[in-house]
Amino acid sequence: MSSPIASPATVTAGSPDLSLALMCEQAAAERRAWEALARYKFWMFGYWAAVWVHLNRLSGQKNPNPFRKVVHLARRHLEEIGK
Repeated sequence: MSSPIASPATVTAGSPDLSLALMCEQAAAERRAWEALARYKFWMFGYWAAVWVHLNRLSGQKNPNPFRKVVHLARRHLEEIGK
């Protein structure tokens, strides 16, 4: 299966292809993170969530973290069980 993303040789800093490539990779990382979590693959969820965060930093867009609700759910659960 070929990737719709431009090859690294054709992507240069500041090019529209770079922004598009980052957006595509970030969307893929988010999808993979949710898929991993749905299959109880917690390490892989963490890996792909970290990839998403890294790509978000690289893009400079500061998109809202799609995993924020999961983090808040975990924090509330810890409060309920008394840490």
